Amino acid sequence: MYHKAIFFLDSNDKRKIYYLFALFIFIGVIEVAGVLSIMPFVGMITNPEYFGSISFSTTVKEYLLISDKELTLLFGSLFIILFISCSILNALTIWLNTRLSAVLGEKISSKLFNHYLCQPYDFFVKNDIASLSKNIIQISVSLSESIFIPALQIITRVIILIFISILLININVFAFIGSLSLLGLIYLFIFRKIKYKLVSYGKERLVSNDLLFKSTTDCLNSIKDVKFYNVENYFNNIFTKSQRNFLDLTAKNIIFSTLPRYIVEVVAFGTIFITLLYMQYYEMGLSQYSPTIALFVLAAYRLLPSIQQIFAFTSSIRFNLPALDLIYKDMHIRPLNIPRHEIKNIDYEVIFNNINFSYENNTNILQNINIKFPGRTYNAIIGESGSGKTTLIDLLLGLYKPQSGKIYLSTSLYDQTNDKLLIGYVSQNSPFIDDSILNNIVFGLEIDTTMKGNNRVFDLIDICGLSDLIKSLPDGIDTRIGEKGSKLSGGQLQRIAIARALYRNPKLLILDEATNALDTDTEKKIFKSLKSNYSDMTVICITHRLETMKECENVFHISSGLVEQISHKNKKISDEELSQLSNRYTSDEK
Repeated sequence: MYHKAIFFLDSNDKRKIYYLFALFIFIGVIEVAGVLSIMPFVGMITNPEYFGSISFSTTVKEYLLISDKELTLLFGSLFIILFISCSILNALTIWLNTRLSAVLGEKISSKLFNHYLCQPYDFFVKNDIASLSKNIIQISVSLSESIFIPALQIITRVIILIFISILLININVFAFIGSLSLLGLIYLFIFRKIKYKLVSYGKERLVSNDLLFKSTTDCLNSIKDVKFYNVENYFNNIFTKSQRNFLDLTAKNIIFSTLPRYIVEVVAFGTIFITLLYMQYYEMGLSQYSPTIALFVLAAYRLLPSIQQIFAFTSSIRFNLPALDLIYKDMHIRPLNIPRHEIKNIDYEVIFNNINFSYENNTNILQNINIKFPGRTYNAIIGESGSGKTTLIDLLLGLYKPQSGKIYLSTSLYDQTNDKLLIGYVSQNSPFIDDSILNNIVFGLEIDTTMKGNNRVFDLIDICGLSDLIKSLPDGIDTRIGEKGSKLSGGQLQRIAIARALYRNPKLLILDEATNALDTDTEKKIFKSLKSNYSDMTVICITHRLETMKECENVFHISSGLVEQISHKNKKISDEELSQLSNRYTSDEK
């Protein structure tokens, strides 16, 4: 367990823990001094001659030229200060432990989240997204709350237990009395004062927790676009901000739940000591056994909670060891590096050269694929469901690595300055975040105002036929679309997805059944706008729709993992044949 826990700590965290250890030892010494001081303190109050037999007290009295009463008051004040200091140091320890817990929780969650994002697309296909979300948001956080902090608290209590036990070994243990009624009333009073604040923090914590789940779900459900458009940092920043707020509120809750104990110590023992001083000053008299009784009352009060906490924290650590093992294992998953396609000096072209691919080494989904998508052309890919159309596109997007063969891209499709492919991608069911139309188009990028001196988004809204929709909404482009775009129609969402892809200024646009929810007239208008505004762009469409195929110069037919070009500039397929293909594959899907 030790090496797994240490794995999550950096050098700064370890240094903080070393400082805490030193503070724990110092508090242990103060605790012993506080318990031991009860005997001379009570003794000097109950017996005026108590200090007469102690040479140290006589030396102090002669040096300061004070009376016995003044010496008693001086030592009594010092003892009170000692106990207050002890309680303050304990409260400081809780604060430092809790803050360290919050920092560690944020670090572990952020590291795990970023580590998952660095995995290839195939990792998310194989794993359950809900389980990944739970690991990120709940289990990783519980490591700090149920492993690291209990471990630190155990060390604190053990040190105090050892020091006080050494003291008690030298004194006969016979007495244990407590004033639980007074302490109970104090606890009840403090609880009534802070319970509403705790409720308020609890509500805020729920809001932050909801934001955590929303940001995680949005990102992981959109992982294909996130990976392809390289916007991992955008989602990671949203997550980290929400997580920091969530853990800060958790820390406050723990602090307010723990601090009453130390307030009780200050009030209860301060009251007792002040009362004893008062009785001694006015010579009311006390029993000769008062010092010993007071010592063991205080020792028992210190020891019993420590023993209980050691047991509780040990149980917590053992209970949460499986969570530590799970997160530790996931953090050691090595991301596979899928190599980028080869860049060649060709005219906007995309070439598949002898590509073979299968999932988990099963029968090849694609077999010896040789395709050339000419530059500045519109290309359609048709075929029955499950024939490998989307797999072909996923290979082009770099989401999978072919078993053999190479994919060549034109240098015009690669931005060397920013190290990214100039490719736009729209799937049949594009993911959407529960945010505004604007943020769903921008999708993690900065808002660009360079086109025509105006916001580029509005130009794309015109191109994609969204102007009437925007004008009809009360909040316009800032209208929230709901979870997974539930407030808009399928056709409206597809046009937003196309605008998102175009916002990246692509030189290659891939449409995977991206217009199947649009009516024929709207689809024609969008293709007309694309050809007018992006004359140098290459387009690849997976489609079964007749109107889409008519817009394409080249048509590729895929069946049983094999691809055949059935239409090109030297061999045009007739509208009747296109119609037959469209009806065939449309009816197949129905």
